[in-house]
Amino acid sequence: MEKEQLYKDVKHIITDLSDLKEEELGCDSKLREDLELDSLVVLEILGALELKYRIQFPESQLRKANTLGDLIDLIQKLSRPQET
Repeated sequence: MEKEQLYKDVKHIITDLSDLKEEELGCDSKLREDLELDSLVVLEILGALELKYRIQFPESQLRKANTLGDLIDLIQKLSRPQET
């Protein structure tokens, strides 16, 4: 999955579920501090992303995803076919 398209899709989901505008979102934007997203909105966003990309976010890895860029990297990692 191309990172640029993923970035656009994630921004679209965030703006749909919050009061934010796309121009307010950058890869370095901290989800809770910079964007001031409360935990309920973050959960809604994560749920929408899990449905869209058919993934599940492991709680241990979510704790490390502080920025929008971190979240996009995590989606890319979880979307890749697992090697056996």
